[in-house]
Amino acid sequence: MSEERKKDDSIGALWSRESANGKVYLTGKITIDVKETNIVCFRVSSQHPKAPMWRILKSKPREQDQRASERADVGDVGPGAEDYE
Repeated sequence: MSEERKKDDSIGALWSRESANGKVYLTGKITIDVKETNIVCFRVSSQHPKAPMWRILKSKPREQDQRASERADVGDVGPGAEDYE
C-alpha cells in the first residue's frame, strides 16, 4: 500500500494514557467527513464473551475531566481524557 493511500485512509490516531489510579485509557482525535472529534476510550470491565473490549466516548472539556477522574472506580468507564500535545 502506498504512503498516499495510507494517509487518505487514516481518520485519526490514539495515544495510551494512564490515570492517577493506574487505569489505562486512550485519547485522540478522529476526523470523519471533515468533522474533527476528540475521543477517549476506556476498557470495559465485563467478562462476557460478547462484550466489547473498549468503550469510545466523545471527550468532554477539561473541567469535566476532573469530575470523571474522581469517579474512575465506578463501573466500566475510567477517568476523563487528557488533551494530547
